[in-house]
Amino acid sequence: MKYAIIEVNGKQFWIEENNFYDFTKINININQQIFFKKILLYRDNKTILLGQPYLSNTNIIIKGKVLKHLVKKKIIIYKFKSKKNYRRKKGYRHKITRILIENIFLKIK
Repeated sequence: MKYAIIEVNGKQFWIEENNFYDFTKINININQQIFFKKILLYRDNKTILLGQPYLSNTNIIIKGKVLKHLVKKKIIIYKFKSKKNYRRKKGYRHKITRILIENIFLKIK
């Protein structure tokens, strides 16, 4: 099983090939390629590479493709103070980017 742990927008994600993941909005056009640089861990059947905190080895390539930009389900924020007739209702929808991880591989020299 081949996987990696990467950091995107200050959050860490366990990723595998041919799966899609939702990240906080990244300003990249749809169908554009993206390469991840902040790799914390890489593992395949033979090797395990662990960074401190990131892998300085640039032989690991993680390639993805932006599928679409979405907004998550609305979160309702409701404030009130009892006996004061103070009520506020707000909503918020978080913007996300869905990325398909195409390849994770170790380039051997």
